[in-house]
Amino acid sequence: MSPRLVLQFLGLPQVHLDDQPVATDRRKAIALLAYLAVSDIDHSPQRYSRESLSALFWPDYEQSKAFSNLRRTIWEVHQAIGEGWLIADRESVHFNQDAKIDLDIAHFQKLISRSRQQSSPETRIPPLIESTRLYRNHFLTGFSLKDAYSGDARRQAFAVFRLGYDRPDRQLASWEQAIALFREAGDLNFVANLLCVTARFRILLTGDIEKAQQELGEAMAIQLGSLNNRNIGIGGFWEEAGFARSLIALLRGDYEQAYLVLQDIVTHAEAFGNRMGYFWTRVNLGYVALRAGNLTEARTIFAETARVFQKDGNTIGVVFTLEGLASLFVAVGKPEHAAYLVGWADAVRERIINPRPFLEQADVDKAIAACLARMGEVSFLDAYEEGKRMTFDQAVTYAVESV
Repeated sequence: MSPRLVLQFLGLPQVHLDDQPVATDRRKAIALLAYLAVSDIDHSPQRYSRESLSALFWPDYEQSKAFSNLRRTIWEVHQAIGEGWLIADRESVHFNQDAKIDLDIAHFQKLISRSRQQSSPETRIPPLIESTRLYRNHFLTGFSLKDAYSGDARRQAFAVFRLGYDRPDRQLASWEQAIALFREAGDLNFVANLLCVTARFRILLTGDIEKAQQELGEAMAIQLGSLNNRNIGIGGFWEEAGFARSLIALLRGDYEQAYLVLQDIVTHAEAFGNRMGYFWTRVNLGYVALRAGNLTEARTIFAETARVFQKDGNTIGVVFTLEGLASLFVAVGKPEHAAYLVGWADAVRERIINPRPFLEQADVDKAIAACLARMGEVSFLDAYEEGKRMTFDQAVTYAVESV
């Protein structure tokens, strides 16, 4: 029988392995377990970067010291509950997706949801009664981390911002919170930067152009009032405003404008030696060329960037590029090739826990619909399943050499 890890955070935190209590006086170890477990409610285990976790729990420390503290905390977790529950590689930390973990908060939420779905008091009350047995007190009552946050809103804002990249489903909420914290700190330059980032991802994740334009407008107003106009913070995020504008133009069918904005970013990235920025923008140019019907240019860009991302071991870069090639294959009458690539991309995204944003999923859905119309369901599924079995290198070679 598989062991079971029981995490109780409604009230003073308690941890059990099966029926045996786990004693630990390491507060950061408990906090790390609580953060990972609660963040994974309603989701399969997510990967959290060491950078974001160290920034969250040790915002006042130099990065090297914060990383060292995180390594020690992970070791303390392993000492307390054993190895195999928490998976920590060089880049990220996450719960083992095969582990059996019971979380009182998740169970509590399910009981409340079940009660709300009932139409009569006779069926609504029992889940509520059961939920009261779980509720010992408010979340983590009596538990605190004296050095988790120093009260410095700017450091907190950085930590929350970084955490947004780890959870695509909570990115916008995290970044809106970070924007509020930067406002509190009086750092309007970073407010402007993050508004641009949020605008871009709001379009990708929701398609809400109107809200994104409001965010871009506020960011522009801040920039115009700043003497440090184009160089205002986290990694030159003025480029994010360009990406957002290109997406808006793309959705409105203004392919020329979308292309010009991205080309400006490419030129800037090349001039400043931003290699990854250059190739990520190039692959987005490929998508614009594809939409505009410039298939030869799209083919050249996708083939080039696929090989670059392959050489760099950039998995999500390859996935995004090959999804573009799948749409290209549909456009040139090769639906079977598209089906192979979509199958491979779906399998990889599931493995690395990186779901497609709303707009990208819409493009893939169109490719799938076209494949089904031309191939039929049986042939499509056969090719799709074959694609799922391709290796990383096989997928790149298949895509690039077939194009």
